[in-house]
Amino acid sequence: MIIHINEGYFLRGKTGKGRFAQRLVRAWEDAGVELSRNPNDKADVAFHVGRMKHYSKAKKHVLRVGPACIDTNMDWKKINYEKAQAVKGADAIVYQSEYSRKIYHKLVCKPDKPEIVICNGADTRDYKAKPYDSAFQYNFLASTRIWTKQKRGKDLVKAFLDANLDDACLLFCGDNSGIAKKYSDRHNIMFFGPVGDDVLARLYRLVANTGAYLHGVYCDTCPNSVVEAQVAGCPVICTDQGGTHEILRYGALVHDKPFKYKPMNLNRPPSIDREAMANAIRYFALKQGEVDGVFLQPDDLYIEHVAYQYVKFFERIL
Repeated sequence: MIIHINEGYFLRGKTGKGRFAQRLVRAWEDAGVELSRNPNDKADVAFHVGRMKHYSKAKKHVLRVGPACIDTNMDWKKINYEKAQAVKGADAIVYQSEYSRKIYHKLVCKPDKPEIVICNGADTRDYKAKPYDSAFQYNFLASTRIWTKQKRGKDLVKAFLDANLDDACLLFCGDNSGIAKKYSDRHNIMFFGPVGDDVLARLYRLVANTGAYLHGVYCDTCPNSVVEAQVAGCPVICTDQGGTHEILRYGALVHDKPFKYKPMNLNRPPSIDREAMANAIRYFALKQGEVDGVFLQPDDLYIEHVAYQYVKFFERIL
């Protein structure tokens, strides 16, 4: 089988979907899968990411979709209509979570063609980095590219402070949209701004041994950061709405306000249950109390396993 993938989907790899596509291509190459970058080559399957942007002469076209638009601050009907047109042009669809499939069927379209859910994956080789040293006994990490309201960074900071841990630090990465100004006097919160993958790998390794990764996004689809953190050995604390809880293998769930599967104002998401989040933070520092947790090896999140799932799906539709 020959898979065609246009370099435009993965060459730069600055976005989450771009980084995932890079990992997937590397895993396919490692497994000996024949790949083509030339759209005029004979190929069995063309793999598209997000939209059907690139021409290919392949026999079948498979589209890995992103999240449906649920934000009323955007022209969600138009955006979802454009997503539906991309789905209609494909021969098969890959969703990143069951949540993604359900919200796509509700707000985008319900296609009459092969579908499958395959979550994102990460490469263990990327997380062999040396952990950073820390002056604190316990370290917690919250990281994203840009802290939008939907990601509830302020709630994570407040929950960390509510945990009231001695000798604990919160490492906060990304464009924090002014959050740093309010807490600049705190010795136990460190704001790093945007960081590269190499820095993030070392932070994951630090947190893996001394704390947990905090993820507060309301109704995320299948966040790469949560996959990466677990593959790097970090426990993850997240909420139970959207698709994030589907990829939780090692960590704790915080119950969130149920999502009603209709568009909403994502600039005003529900607040995180700070008491429950703080309890989970204390648990992963002190190993005291109880959490609604999962404690499994994240083997199925390894990129080689994910790449194999894609190949088997491609074989099924040919």
